[in-house]
Amino acid sequence: PHESNQHWRLYLGRSRPRTSVEEYSWSPISRDNPSLLSQFGHLYIKNLNYHKQIVTFLPYLIYSQSRYLSDPANPEALQSESPKGKIGITGKYRISSNITLDWAIRPDFAQIETDALQIDVNTTFALAYPEKRPLFMEGSDIFGTPINAIYTRSINDPIAALKLTGKVGKTSIGYIGAYDEYTPWGSSPSRSIVSLWQARRSLYQI
Repeated sequence: PHESNQHWRLYLGRSRPRTSVEEYSWSPISRDNPSLLSQFGHLYIKNLNYHKQIVTFLPYLIYSQSRYLSDPANPEALQSESPKGKIGITGKYRISSNITLDWAIRPDFAQIETDALQIDVNTTFALAYPEKRPLFMEGSDIFGTPINAIYTRSINDPIAALKLTGKVGKTSIGYIGAYDEYTPWGSSPSRSIVSLWQARRSLYQI
């Protein structure tokens, strides 16, 4: 929120499995309280100064390494797997007050809400899931059509993506370009290049 004084709820935790599961948290967590959200810590931010944002960047880095017991009878017989990592960045550039350019390289969608379960056996039509990824949601009204001709969820795992949305006079414009890592198309999913253009013009205004 664009407010000078802000109150955030924050949870920082770490799991440390050994002979039993140990969990450490920044704020006290009671197992007798069924609500985890209500036990989050308090973070107060005061006297923030906001400036007009023209360019924004949001990089991320994920690193993980797993360990397992090679001998169940020996709690100290721990073996480490190879570390795994992922890095990426998303950004936004406001070309003007009416035109915005969004882009991403290896975007991370792990925090997105999971899809509701649908039965996909003996269905007449292919299943369609709502778009929940912020990169594709903003300005999605520009890409709407009466017959649902554009389905951005078919861009499954983009290596890089670019989206331009805005309005020039009475004309709304939109472009989505993506290089997809794993496109579920046909019997052999593979990489693909996606390019979508959309323009809509208002003939009159009430």
